[in-house]
Amino acid sequence: MTINHGIRIKINNSQYPVSPIIAILLTIIQIVFLIWLFLSWHYDDPFITYRYASNLINGMGFVYNPGERVLSTTTPLFTFLLAGLGYIWSDIPKIATIIGCISSGISGLIFWDLARQWKMDIASWVGLLLIPTFPLIVITISSETPLYIALVLATLDCYVRCHYRWAAIFASLLILVRPDGVLLPLIIVIYFLFGKKRPIPWIALGIFIIITGLWFGFSWLYFGSPLPITLMTKQHQGVMSISQLFAPGLLRIAGSYTHQWNYVIEALIALIGAGFILVRRHPIFILVFWTLTYFLAYTILGVTRYFWYYAPLVPGFIALVGAGFQWIYELLTRIHWHRFINIHLERFLYISLVILWIYQGIDLSNISKTPDSRYFIYRSIGEWLNNNTDKYDRIGALEIGIIGYYAKNPIVDFAGLIQPNVAKQMHADSTYEDTARWAIMTYKPSYIVLNPLGFPTLMKDLVNKQCQIAQYFRKEDYNTNQNMVIYRCQGNT
Repeated sequence: MTINHGIRIKINNSQYPVSPIIAILLTIIQIVFLIWLFLSWHYDDPFITYRYASNLINGMGFVYNPGERVLSTTTPLFTFLLAGLGYIWSDIPKIATIIGCISSGISGLIFWDLARQWKMDIASWVGLLLIPTFPLIVITISSETPLYIALVLATLDCYVRCHYRWAAIFASLLILVRPDGVLLPLIIVIYFLFGKKRPIPWIALGIFIIITGLWFGFSWLYFGSPLPITLMTKQHQGVMSISQLFAPGLLRIAGSYTHQWNYVIEALIALIGAGFILVRRHPIFILVFWTLTYFLAYTILGVTRYFWYYAPLVPGFIALVGAGFQWIYELLTRIHWHRFINIHLERFLYISLVILWIYQGIDLSNISKTPDSRYFIYRSIGEWLNNNTDKYDRIGALEIGIIGYYAKNPIVDFAGLIQPNVAKQMHADSTYEDTARWAIMTYKPSYIVLNPLGFPTLMKDLVNKQCQIAQYFRKEDYNTNQNMVIYRCQGNT
């Protein structure tokens, strides 16, 4: 069957388009598939946000450590969403993962509609199938990143449809999910002003200013700054010679995909799509331009490499793949083949797309079998601390997401995400041993969580002299690659 925008079915003497029904069904299938594979998928960083949500639920305020008003989560809207749903179901990590799975599926559906507005029927199906199943997005599903991507596409879709008020609402929510979302409304405003002469939608502009203004006003009064400290921290981390910066990190990420033929094929088709956009000056360029701007912004900011920073680049890449499919089809159909050949050429392209989709699904199935091996050992550490320490005892650690969420104690973060002054100690020749030493001497945590082999000088000069082993966690018991030890430090309790 040739899939196109004009196919319709007859139900109760009324006609309904087939394409939207198929698109919605495929979206539901993909969401169910993602939840089935990744419901228990977690990594460390989002647990910082989960703890903010948990503290909101428990009446402690919008804080990580009670009494310390520091904005250490980049995603206030996601935090409020988790807190609201957390009143109904207390398992915040699973709530976050389900939101991520739904957002990933919806992103494909929104792209499908967006491409339809641009008269790119084949490209619409490329986005519908390949965005929700692209591994770089899926591995971030326990964070705010899939929601961020969905809001990017929703903002663009509403703008293209000239639903400016909805575009303003989605753009505002995008910024509340992550502050770097401000790039998209700026690009849209420039695109609008230099495009066809149209009246300025003042009501939409007012909606945007009111929503974002309310949040920035609140955060300025509550935290002393409207921006999360994590941006400054990641910049300081990027200065350290042991860290890899964002731009070189992309080469490493991309290189990991070159070992699988289906992603190589997608990359080649994306190159064709880039030619299509340049030759045609196609309006899909606005999505690709936002992707390039996002990349340049993170490169200029000099932040360190974290895999979840690269997921928002995927829709732009898939847009190029879709444009490539579209151009291949248009070029082939210009040749005066027999009608029978033309029909089978179109079917061949759709079959090729389905094959790429299936292989991405197989890749996801394999990835789901290799979750973060640190989760269970970190969770056990957090639960031990919760059960065996006083709730006011400070805990010092390097990776504080999972441990801090389950411990519930005040946390001293050796990476500077919770205490900004720790991040200020980072220089080109610094290591995390240096920041850990400074944090321990400054904040004097009652307990320290370390991998002893990762901090040999710190162990020798400080920990072994002032602290005793409180609990040992063997890597063999948790199928992970490092032993972890909780130390109780004299004079700090």
